Formats: sequence, structure tokens, C-alpha cells
Amino acid sequence: MKSFRWLSLLTSLFFVWGKFLFAQQATPAMGKTELREFIKNQMIYPEQALSLGLYGKVELLCVIDADGNLIKSRSIEMTDKDLIREGKRLARGIVWNPARERNKPTEGEYILEIEFHPKKYSKWVKHRGWDRPDADWDTSMQIFSYRNLTQLAKPVLPEGATFADFIEKNIHTPDAAKRMGISGKVVLSFIVESDGSSSNFIVREYLGMGCTEEAIRVMKLLRWQPARKNEKAVRSWNSTTLWFGEGQPQYNLQPGYNPGSML
Repeated sequence: MKSFRWLSLLTSLFFVWGKFLFAQQATPAMGKTELREFIKNQMIYPEQALSLGLYGKVELLCVIDADGNLIKSRSIEMTDKDLIREGKRLARGIVWNPARERNKPTEGEYILEIEFHPKKYSKWVKHRGWDRPDADWDTSMQIFSYRNLTQLAKPVLPEGATFADFIEKNIHTPDAAKRMGISGKVVLSFIVESDGSSSNFIVREYLGMGCTEEAIRVMKLLRWQPARKNEKAVRSWNSTTLWFGEGQPQYNLQPGYNPGSML
């Protein structure tokens, strides 16, 4: 009888541990550092809250479906309604990885924390160069298909320079990759924001020894003319392929979620 109880207990523990080991919560597709950068670059501090010096942390319970879409978000703790509204807008701008259970995508939750502080915000404004969005910026956080755009996003480059010129001038193959003789390509998809910055970098093809990190670093150096839909500057997906090592360099830039396709 005791053996049966022990067996039952071990079976229950194995089931719980197995569920834990093979489960993965929903998360932002970008890392923690990039998430902080995104919030710094895109936050629009509510004017009344800013004038009153209101500050605090907004905690949002975000529900993500199996396709990585934000279904809904709600504030866990009650704070200023305008701060909550801005927190929810920022949450809509994040690309999400869905939760996974037994390696299958499923609906899940994520607690997103966004800190609002007037002094920090003033530093962010000074760094990014704007406080209130221009009248022609779309701030809804909607991402528009390149097929429906009036004008595609394009990098801001010195006169006469090409995208390939910029990459060749700024990219550096990491020493570890050189020593190991690493050659290959990194394929990235990313969003060009309506203010001309870039965010939400997704690695479509990874190359080790620091090459992927170097590719992201170089792409973040670029400023952009954002895509336009009619008279509005809007968010859009773009993709790039960067080559490292021996062989013919490939530095391609394309509209869409990854080369040859679009969400």
C-alpha cells in the first residue's frame, strides 16, 4: 500500500515537473535591453500627468494568443488612467512570442512593467530629440503591410552613398569569428517606427561568434525616413541580409517581415 502511495506521489511530481519543463511563458520577442530602449524611444508621457509631476510603475497583465497577438491588457494595480492608457499603447507596439506547452504555441500571459518618471523622461527626450509626436505621425502602433503603403521606409544616408556603402564602412567581423573562419549571413526583420527609429529586431537566420549581435548593432546606427500611408508616417516591417566572412558580400534591404514575404 505504501509503495502504491509513493508511486502515485512520484507520478504526480513527474507530471508537474514535466509540465513546467516543457512549458514556456509568453514573452516580448526582443530582449530586456531592447525592450527598455523601445520604451525610452517611444513613450509619449501624458501631458497632464507630466505637468503634475505624476510618476509610478504601470503593471499590465498582457494576454497573448497562440499566434503572438496581444489580445488584451489590463492594469494590475490602479494608478493614473492616462499612464495606464499610454502603457497599453506601448504594449501594442511590442512583437510577442506566444507561450508554448509541449513545444506547441498556446495562449499565455506576461506581466509588463513600465516605469513613468518625469526626470528620466526628460533625459530620454533629450537623447531621442522629440517630446510630442509630429502631427503627421501615426501613434496607434499599427503595423502596415508594404503593399498598402504610399511610400516605403528608406534609410537616411549621406548624399551619393548606398546601403551597402554604409554597411561596409560600419560593420566589423568579430575577432572570434575571424579566428574560427566563420562565414555566412545574418537575416534580420525589424520595425521602422513612425519617428524614424528602428525596433523589435527578429533574428530570421542566426550566425554565431558575435556576428548576429554585430549585425543588429550596425542596423541600429541607421536613421530612417519612415514609411507613409497617404499623409501619415507609419510603422512598417523591413528585412536585411548581412554577410560575414569570405565570399561575395551581400547587403540587401527589403520591405516586409522577411525576404520575399510579408505578414
